Amino acid sequence: MKTWSCGNIFAVIIVRAMMLSLFSIPTSVIAGSDGISTTFFDDQQLRHAVVTRTDARIDFTWGTDSPAPSVPADGFSARFQAYLTVPESGDYQFVVASDDGAILFFNGRMALYNWNVQALTEKTTSTFRLTAGVRYPLELFYFDYYYNATIQLYLQPVNGSRFIIPADYFSLPDENLVMSPSC
Repeated sequence: MKTWSCGNIFAVIIVRAMMLSLFSIPTSVIAGSDGISTTFFDDQQLRHAVVTRTDARIDFTWGTDSPAPSVPADGFSARFQAYLTVPESGDYQFVVASDDGAILFFNGRMALYNWNVQALTEKTTSTFRLTAGVRYPLELFYFDYYYNATIQLYLQPVNGSRFIIPADYFSLPDENLVMSPSC
């Protein structure tokens, strides 16, 4: 199993993710509407954006297919950006299911790091206290190395069942969305 959790590639990916977060807000989406801004790259290093679109949720199992035209079936990456607003205040965790790697930034901090070549794996964040009606910046980076490709983002109320986060919890980024990741 190939692991990219240390060394220069880790630094390159994190710096590239931070630069994309800080300086590359898509203009082909309608800010404030429901959904997620999704940008696909034709490489694993988030270097060459080829498609930007709006998705309702992060719940994708592409298998061995391409996620979009001009995106290869293997060796691609993606960035998902949105504001998250929960309807009820409470304590929540995020669960990311991915084949292969994923990094989740939430409210300006790295919440989950799992940038590995792997079969489908689920990882859970620490607990966040969220306030109803508050917009929290969320950004998820993903890469597919080879063969099966899956990325799913769940929200887990501490005393409830997890669920794929629906579109009405998300609003698209605007020019004011500035992620300032810190570890």
